[in-house]
Amino acid sequence: MHPIWEKSLNTSYKALEPYSTNAIRENIITDYRENVIGGYIERLIGNAIGLTAAKGRDISELTIVLEELQDHINAIAEEDISILVKKFDKAEERFKFLK
Repeated sequence: MHPIWEKSLNTSYKALEPYSTNAIRENIITDYRENVIGGYIERLIGNAIGLTAAKGRDISELTIVLEELQDHINAIAEEDISILVKKFDKAEERFKFLK
């Protein structure tokens, strides 16, 4: 390797050293995946509660609203499963690095 490239590499390694870590990739991915899942759960709960309120239902009817949502999803699947498959594929693409 030409000396100028060796010097460039050494300089860049030294400059970036404060930003490096010895973290293990698998641990980072696992933690991130758990955070993503936790975020989805929190948003789903919040959205389910909001949907219940928007429907003019009492909080005690939350499970009924969730059953209605499940029925709605099933109806979409029966009518045109490709709608759900496209959404799933898009989500799967966002998280392919978590595998």
